[in-house]
Amino acid sequence: MKTILKAVMMTSLAVAGFGAEPMAKLKVGFPFAVGSTKMPAGEYRISIAPNGGRTLKIESMANGQSAFLAMPLQDLIPDSQTGKKVEFECQAQECKITRIFNLDRGYLFSTGKKAKAAGERMIVQLTTGNTKTE
Repeated sequence: MKTILKAVMMTSLAVAGFGAEPMAKLKVGFPFAVGSTKMPAGEYRISIAPNGGRTLKIESMANGQSAFLAMPLQDLIPDSQTGKKVEFECQAQECKITRIFNLDRGYLFSTGKKAKAAGERMIVQLTTGNTKTE
């Protein structure tokens, strides 16, 4: 019986660890768009979507509203860039996420679109959170 309980506990721990995905929190002081979804200023949780691809889930901590963002390009960033941050490009009174730094162990997620000269870049720092249990 003890052996079975140990096996069940070890399996549960392994599944819980495997299901943990990179996650962080950010406080955005301006409204922004995720695809066609308009998100108000506020606090958000950003994580890799459960489908495992390079799709990110942005979820409001206030009301649970969420949207998904395809960020297909993923590159390693230099060790000198240790900060976790989200870069927005704002044009014509609309801001969109263009890059996310260090959400997942030193990787850069990017939409792959070059910033337009007329656009303004806004940077928002990500706060702690490496797994969904933090």
